[in-house]
Amino acid sequence: MVLKSDKRRQRERFNNSFPDAFFLDIDNIENTTQYLRTVGWLEQGDSVSEMERLDHSVMNYVVRVIPDRAPAFVLKQSRPWIENFPEIDAPVFRSRVEFRFSELAHQTTDLQKFIQMEYEYDEISFMLKMKEFQNAESLADAYGAKNEISISDIDQVLEFLATVNGLSGYNSFPRNMEMRRLNHHFAFVAPYTRFTEFELDDTQEGLADLKKIVTGNISLKHKVISLGEKYLQGGNTIQHGNLELSNILRVGESIKIVDSEFAFQSVPEWDAAVFMAHLYLSDSPSSIIEYFTDNLNFKRFDHTAFFGFAGIEIISRLLGLCQLPVTFSIDQKEELIKKAIHLIDDQPLES
Repeated sequence: MVLKSDKRRQRERFNNSFPDAFFLDIDNIENTTQYLRTVGWLEQGDSVSEMERLDHSVMNYVVRVIPDRAPAFVLKQSRPWIENFPEIDAPVFRSRVEFRFSELAHQTTDLQKFIQMEYEYDEISFMLKMKEFQNAESLADAYGAKNEISISDIDQVLEFLATVNGLSGYNSFPRNMEMRRLNHHFAFVAPYTRFTEFELDDTQEGLADLKKIVTGNISLKHKVISLGEKYLQGGNTIQHGNLELSNILRVGESIKIVDSEFAFQSVPEWDAAVFMAHLYLSDSPSSIIEYFTDNLNFKRFDHTAFFGFAGIEIISRLLGLCQLPVTFSIDQKEELIKKAIHLIDDQPLES
């Protein structure tokens, strides 16, 4: 819950930095109606009747807009902070990267089936307008055992990975270095330092002690530093950048990939490694994980980077700031952390 005083400070900070931009607020329907008419996203005779905050995004302010006449749609605004952690600065231009990723899909027929194609972007206000997926289910339900990831889901993720890894000739795509540095801090640095930016035991009693498993492992930290350098260097392959389960929607029999603000030119192992990490974090059956790795095209992959990135993602989501809605006991988390360390040591996990 955001207190009115906090919201006021956020609005003042945003308006002082970007005086020409519109600050999106579900409590201000009249101003939102006027803004949407001004940018041409709502007809002059139409008005917003209702807005609903969507809380699935950690990074951005996202609302469902319900006009009187037009179909409902979604607005997403990026701000110069992480929305769930406004005390932490974040690149405000990340919304532009997401829009560029959608433009890439327009140019790539095989990518279009996976990406939201109906995007509009207001660069002045860092605002995205997009069509709402009807009756969509998030694969993130698997974290709480409310849903299971199917072979069909895996097949489509594999097709998506093969498609993005096959893209070439897009050297103008943003390097997205500021977002990479942000992610690098929370994935490759923060979990391995004794200092914590929040109290781990407030999340689950015993997590602070578990962190000592990694902070005291000097050999592990050297490998993480090396992998972090590889991540920051990037590469020639465009990656979604954050292929966790909450960014994969099941719409009917198809999957859609959303929230591509972390997209950048990278090494081909990144997206696949992050997705595999989240298969473990959702406690997916070993048969599902084996099916994914057995059918992954490893031809261009550096195995050390692939397994290492997966291990780093597991540790960052268990010991880092962006906690997942998992139901693991402390003992189960300890076992996962130990498995993640084996991955970083370039040892495939055994079931």
